[in-house]
Amino acid sequence: MSLRSAAAGAIISLSLATPSLADDIAALQSSIASFSEAMMEQDYERIVDVVPRRVLEMMAGYANTDPETLRSAMIQQTRDVVASTEVLEFSIDATALSLQSTENGVSYAFLPTETLVMIPGTGKVRSETSTLAVFDDERWYFASIDSDQQATVIREAYPGFKAIDFPGGSSKVVE
Repeated sequence: MSLRSAAAGAIISLSLATPSLADDIAALQSSIASFSEAMMEQDYERIVDVVPRRVLEMMAGYANTDPETLRSAMIQQTRDVVASTEVLEFSIDATALSLQSTENGVSYAFLPTETLVMIPGTGKVRSETSTLAVFDDERWYFASIDSDQQATVIREAYPGFKAIDFPGGSSKVVE
């Protein structure tokens, strides 16, 4: 194979891959917009619907229930938690997406996330964290990863994340 034909093959392969990457990014940006809207509207069902399917199934197994029953319980729990707070701001930065892949081929991205909530008795709390976006089952899911427990759950559901460091985050009371 000549250098010219090898270069042409590489260009063709790259051009064939680019639309898929563009489609993946567009789908992720659409999912981010929908999730952000759900957060601001406190649409509990849509908020819970972004939990990765594998995580939901794994947790349902631990709870000796089915995924739909667990999903219903998670919706109620989210309603209870969010009802006691007021989401003032919520944003996920989708401007500089960097899609990556685990060693076993799961596409993902870390998305800088900023939330400002009003908590009764505490005041305004600003959190700067990252949201993990995971492409699975032909759609994008989101997971909070700002605690060790959340990271452990993701790593158990998706073993390819065991060798990946998750970014940290911070929360503080603001005026």
